[in-house]
Amino acid sequence: MLLLVSKTSRVFYGNDFYKRFNLAFNFDTKLTSWLDVSFATRMSNIKNDEPYMDNGGSSSQTWYYEVYRMFPTLSIFLPNGDFAGMYLNSGNYNVIGKMALAGRNKKETWDQWYIGRFDLHPLKGLSIKGDYSWNRYSTVQKFHRKEIKQTFPEGGPEWIVETPNYVKNYNSNNIYHAINVWAEYKTSFNDVHNISVMGGYNQEEKTYANTSYTMTDLYDNELPISDLAINYKENAEGADIWRVQGAFFRLNYDYRSKYLLEVNGRYDGSSKYAKDDRWAFFPSASIGWRISEEKFFEPLSKVVDNLKLRASVGALGNQITNGYHDYMSILSGKVLTNYMMDGKMVNALNIPSLPSVVTWEKVVTKDLGLDWSLFNNRLMGTFDFYVRDTKDMVRSVTLPAVLGTSGGKENIADMRTTGWELELTWKDRIKNVLGSPMDYSLTVGLSDYQAEITKYDNPNGSLASGMYYEGQKLGEIWGYVTDGYIMDDFEAAKMNYVQKYISSKWYPGDIRYKDLNGDGMIDQGNRTLANPGDQKVIGNSTPRYRFNLQGGIGWRGFDIRAIFEGVGKRDMWTSSDIFWGFSRGIYNSCVTQYHIDNIWTYENPTAYYPRLNANGNKRSKQIQTKYLQNAAYIRLKDITLSYTLPKSWLTKMKMEQVRIYVSGMNLWEKTGLPPFMTPDIVDQITDNSLSSENSGKEYAFMRSYSFGINITF
Repeated sequence: MLLLVSKTSRVFYGNDFYKRFNLAFNFDTKLTSWLDVSFATRMSNIKNDEPYMDNGGSSSQTWYYEVYRMFPTLSIFLPNGDFAGMYLNSGNYNVIGKMALAGRNKKETWDQWYIGRFDLHPLKGLSIKGDYSWNRYSTVQKFHRKEIKQTFPEGGPEWIVETPNYVKNYNSNNIYHAINVWAEYKTSFNDVHNISVMGGYNQEEKTYANTSYTMTDLYDNELPISDLAINYKENAEGADIWRVQGAFFRLNYDYRSKYLLEVNGRYDGSSKYAKDDRWAFFPSASIGWRISEEKFFEPLSKVVDNLKLRASVGALGNQITNGYHDYMSILSGKVLTNYMMDGKMVNALNIPSLPSVVTWEKVVTKDLGLDWSLFNNRLMGTFDFYVRDTKDMVRSVTLPAVLGTSGGKENIADMRTTGWELELTWKDRIKNVLGSPMDYSLTVGLSDYQAEITKYDNPNGSLASGMYYEGQKLGEIWGYVTDGYIMDDFEAAKMNYVQKYISSKWYPGDIRYKDLNGDGMIDQGNRTLANPGDQKVIGNSTPRYRFNLQGGIGWRGFDIRAIFEGVGKRDMWTSSDIFWGFSRGIYNSCVTQYHIDNIWTYENPTAYYPRLNANGNKRSKQIQTKYLQNAAYIRLKDITLSYTLPKSWLTKMKMEQVRIYVSGMNLWEKTGLPPFMTPDIVDQITDNSLSSENSGKEYAFMRSYSFGINITF
């Protein structure tokens, strides 16, 4: 039996708080010689109370970001004690005052899990197992936006900064449950033929429901009560459900543990697809050959302990949909607030979106692998080379604008991923280090992959946003080749014509782009493969050569373990304000000393950044080779130092083991990014995650430290 209870609390601004309560309970018992049962439960409760922010639904606007760009010259208080600077422009207002007066955002979530399992073994070699899981995730949230007024030291009327006030209540409830039942039978013949047969069934279901309503113009600015509000603003309700069913089997056979065969199959159905497209069968098979068990291998047996060659081919299914019922064309209503008929606002229906007639994506993987161990199992390793074909990928269909609606997806694309994985481990013992043996180990892992589009409905070879083409390497970054700076007014006047498709006006200190097609103009052509203008593939955002390094040493009860991880090659393009510093005007700039020292001037013509421009100089911020970033990194992921007390000390206390440890996570990292950009940003990269100006404005990874004691009785 195991019972764990933890509670954490963190204080933010004023009365802000974040509280989390976790509970875990596990119980297992052997009821009879042929029946084992177990039960487990996990619960988590989170309460959060923070200042309300009216960010218009934008995830880029956070209190962290606003504090980051707040002018340091702004006063916090007026002489009379009221907050100052509440009515100024975005990014140039009293953030502290807004946090204190804007209202509250209160949220509570519950995450509850109940899991029951049984293991029935009525006959020799036969095992029947099953489990049932039930989960409830619920949210209760209240937004209270206050009306904010600005007073003035010289008196006069108050200035209303934010209005109207309102209260919004939101509730959601997610219920998930799953059933798995399977049976396995193992037997042997003549001590050389080993057979295992398994078959089973699984079922999953999830229901979702939410409600929200908003009332505005509260009678009392301080009382967020719906009944004490004048006007109705919003009322919304949603509900949905999905189910998945499947049957599966597995057959294993081996001869003297030398020749191995495995056959698998799944037959799955999903309610997310239309009736005739719900079910699909996904088979797989693998073979293995332990070469080291052959007689002809005996001369090498003193060096090679194990050598196994294996191969496999198999298919899996991906459920790719935007929602639970994309195969249906759904109507939605709206209120035309600007129209009145018979003294009432007009209710209307939106044009329904087109249904997505799709089914399972199929992922077919072919794998060839080799496992080995040498020198009395001190050196172990494994290598895999694989080709993964993703068939019938779900993508949007290009429709003519005259149709008047959107939506509609089909299984129209294929992709091939080719990759490899290598892992080497050395484990050994030094017999005598200051009178005691010392164990040590070192593991190195390295992998790489590339994905290529092999089929896509793009006959014109369009390079427009969201389009793919056959032969495209996933993660490709298209852009211009940088050709230095414009150095004087004469050259700038020339660029007014040569680079007019980017901007009509150029200045010394702006970027000059290379004319790749030799037509005397810099442009994007018609954005097709046949005519990309002066753009080409300049990089790729796919993480290449992922690696990890794990090492450990144990001596006299002391143990130290460390894990490093990283990516050897990756390109990154970002339009983030944090990277460019002077960006989109004064209110969005994120300037550091590095930016100031590296801006182009006549006195500093080799500077890293182009000339300073009040509007961010977008003409020089086109995707290009000069500012393509190296996103490779290495990180110390985890390091742990522990000490296990000698058993002789624990005998009298009837303890089996006592282990004391201290550990740290994410303690050090190094990247090729500029010094003002946190290296943690590399883990936020997706194909388009850093393409916007507002990207990258997130908290860095938490560097955490922990201390603990594990006691076993």
